[in-house]
Amino acid sequence: MSPLRPGRLPRPAPKRILATVFASLLVLPAVASAADTTVTTTPGESFTSAVTYLMPVADAPAEGGKTFAMYTGGTAQATVRPASATTSIAVRARGAQCGGAPTLQLNVDGVKVTTFAVSATTYTSYSVAKSLAVGPHTITLSLTNDYSTASCDRNVYVDTVRTIATTTTTTPAATPSAVTPAAVAAKLRWAAPTLTTPTTVAVAQGDQTLTLDKTKDYILSLGTVAHQGALSLVGGRNVVIKGGTIAIPASSTKKTALYIGNATGTVHVEGVLFDGTQHEMDAVQIVAPLATVQLENIRAVGIKGTFDTNHSDVVQPYGGVKALRIDHLTADSNYQGIFTRPDLGAIGSVEILNADLAFNNALATSSGGYLLWMTTGCDTAPTTLTNVYIAPRAGTSIGSAVWPATNDATCPSKLSGNTVTFPKLPVTGGVIGGTPSGGSFVPFGKAGSTYVSPGYQ
Repeated sequence: MSPLRPGRLPRPAPKRILATVFASLLVLPAVASAADTTVTTTPGESFTSAVTYLMPVADAPAEGGKTFAMYTGGTAQATVRPASATTSIAVRARGAQCGGAPTLQLNVDGVKVTTFAVSATTYTSYSVAKSLAVGPHTITLSLTNDYSTASCDRNVYVDTVRTIATTTTTTPAATPSAVTPAAVAAKLRWAAPTLTTPTTVAVAQGDQTLTLDKTKDYILSLGTVAHQGALSLVGGRNVVIKGGTIAIPASSTKKTALYIGNATGTVHVEGVLFDGTQHEMDAVQIVAPLATVQLENIRAVGIKGTFDTNHSDVVQPYGGVKALRIDHLTADSNYQGIFTRPDLGAIGSVEILNADLAFNNALATSSGGYLLWMTTGCDTAPTTLTNVYIAPRAGTSIGSAVWPATNDATCPSKLSGNTVTFPKLPVTGGVIGGTPSGGSFVPFGKAGSTYVSPGYQ
């Protein structure tokens, strides 16, 4: 255990750490399966400690914008009060690596459950089987192997601790025709393209521009740690990216996390987390009029911009696209969301389903707030909207979070109850105000380096 280091306190926005220890350790997505129910959620910042340098800190990527930082060895505790019996505990945490991963011990009511290494450098959920009865229980997290050198420091950041109840059901074997609607809904709408002798490329750290052969297929791997830098794809026929995180560091001059340009087949991006908390950026920009672009199980957090700097978007087919397909997308932005206005290139068609976008009020500036912008004048691509939710800017209505808005003079949208439709445009479906009743379509932990595809319909 290293001694307390006074110079370590004022750190730039440490990421939230969640130490979770389990008898049988599994690294799982933070969201539970269909048979799992979260009984209690304890934010990391709710933990307390008498040890200096174990404390809550601000952290934009964490749930609620705060985390519990463990900069030195010691213990922290919190009380959970499940109202029903639980079967497991899930802890969402990140570790700062230094000569190895930080190790955390989990105790419940003073009894050790297990010890585990927080080897993930981005927020990851760790789950362990542990039954808890109804009533109060004390959860204790301990950093047991604090260590530092002149060049690195081993720390842990705690985001949330969840207690979970798992219901096991036995379903008789069914023929394909007997698949339930719920089972279908769990799978993604569009499959990745079939690849012919693909070339696999491990994407190196830093700003990268990959020039790809338009007659060949590719698999791109973002690796198990966050890619720090912009990624530009120029060319390629069919291109597949599954899992990983893209973040642009504060020092970068780049403005787009993922640029897709001049592909000729299908570009399939699935399970990727876009972290915009460090730098103004678009998450995805498309200039590919000959390509079909599929974005599935995408999460974009902290997308930010201003009128005077970067007009940041979550998704923008800036230079055209043959077809834009989105299934399962969750994003927040303080400026704009999905921008399908056909300014500089034709857009053949747009399909968006199972998407929830929220205005980030904590980062609000004097401008911004259109989370779905579809027209130049009254010109837009044929568009289908299914299960699309928008949480508008504070103090505004859903009718002013889309364009055309309900007060547009030429092709106004129509507000009925809490749903906006677009009767004067080639748009099927509409946008629902607020958030999905079942939670985000791509919750914390689902997209990123530990991503596992649910398969396709």
